[in-house]
Amino acid sequence: MKKIFVSLFVCLALLSSASFAFQTTSLTGSTGLIRMPSGDVLKAKDWDLGIDYIFDNSSATAITSGTDLRGSWSYKANFGADMGPNNGLELGFVGRTEKVTNRFKEGVFINIKYGMASSSDRDALHMAIGVENLTSSQESDVYMVATKYFNSGLGLHFGAMFDFPDYNRFRPLGMLGITSPVGAKNLIAMAEAFAGESVFQLNAGLRYDLARSFSINVRGLNVTNSPNAKETQSFSAGICLTSPF
Repeated sequence: MKKIFVSLFVCLALLSSASFAFQTTSLTGSTGLIRMPSGDVLKAKDWDLGIDYIFDNSSATAITSGTDLRGSWSYKANFGADMGPNNGLELGFVGRTEKVTNRFKEGVFINIKYGMASSSDRDALHMAIGVENLTSSQESDVYMVATKYFNSGLGLHFGAMFDFPDYNRFRPLGMLGITSPVGAKNLIAMAEAFAGESVFQLNAGLRYDLARSFSINVRGLNVTNSPNAKETQSFSAGICLTSPF
């Protein structure tokens, strides 16, 4: 599985072209890639809104027609605030619906991210620390992450996440992600990996930017369907709207 991730890394680097990725929401709500948050934060007074339809592997294999598809909706929003030169704060929330009834679940989870950059240049090193799912008893995690964009359009994202699979301990995980234009500058390929202890998970996705403020996302968690992954295999399709006005 690790060889697969290395191969994806090389392919994306070769396919990169002159472009920069703009910020969109991850599946967990924070600005990021697929599951992994990035070092980017929204600028002051900027906001975003994302909606995803998510179905797991068991639902996907059982599909014989469009009416067989049973999944859940995930909705999230973030707001940016100024914290000084080259620094910013991103505050957001993420909510979900029930898989069978499609009713909204009670309550939402809170995300907080504090970002720092070495300069105001687009190719500067961006770093962030944050908390996801702050109000959840089982899904909370904290992270440290850095992002570096290159003139070719390639983006590298790396850091560490600490989650709580049990109530009495925390688990450290390394994170590595890649974003790269593929062919046209508005088609972005994404790949990321989580590794730690006996855990290894590979995620992949594509994002198509229809406009500066609107994107379509297709993403997969645990695409190798590893039994030792952080999360079970699932697939999603969604949209993200970023400060259109």
